[in-house]
Amino acid sequence: MHELARGVLVTATGAQVDGHVEDSTSSTLVLRCRSALTDLAPGAPVELQLLDEVRGEVRYGATVLAVEDDLVEVGHLVQLSVRQRRGAARVRVHMTCRGSIGRAGREPGDDETSVIVSVLDISATGVRLLLPSDLPLGTLVHFEFGVLGGLLPLTARVLRGEESMSGWRYGCELVGLTARQSEQIFRFVLLTQGEQRRRELEGSSASSD
Repeated sequence: MHELARGVLVTATGAQVDGHVEDSTSSTLVLRCRSALTDLAPGAPVELQLLDEVRGEVRYGATVLAVEDDLVEVGHLVQLSVRQRRGAARVRVHMTCRGSIGRAGREPGDDETSVIVSVLDISATGVRLLLPSDLPLGTLVHFEFGVLGGLLPLTARVLRGEESMSGWRYGCELVGLTARQSEQIFRFVLLTQGEQRRRELEGSSASSD
């Protein structure tokens, strides 16, 4: 059902670990995680957040059935939500990056102007940028985006722009993406959305106390 989908397992304490679906049926999922979950035991409640290439972002409430090394089997799946398709899965950020302004047909670094780029939101296919200057449509903006594990070089093509009090905001498409780059952005979106939801839940819980 969700084989090879990227996922994040969220425990009752808010701890998160990412991995991918190793096997699934209509009632159970086996997630191979990047690290062992020694604090989990059969019967523990968890939330599973998946980014499926077909269905988009799917969230389940579940119960741990078994834990073995980096494998976690969950069952009693209750679907909590389905949001967005993969290409549209977008997360709000406000990340300042080093960048440069180029032109179509030129390689990064060739006769370019250095600039500070603020990333406002990002998806696996597009990005919204804040820059200090007016740019014509079609301009290429090269920048280094921070993801888990380092900096990811990206190139965005300006599709539309509008002036704001803080600068110019641009809607852009990401161009020249490799499969690896797309996966890294996809994983960043999933993990960041999960962290933002966790903070929202913590804030709601604190305000109700």
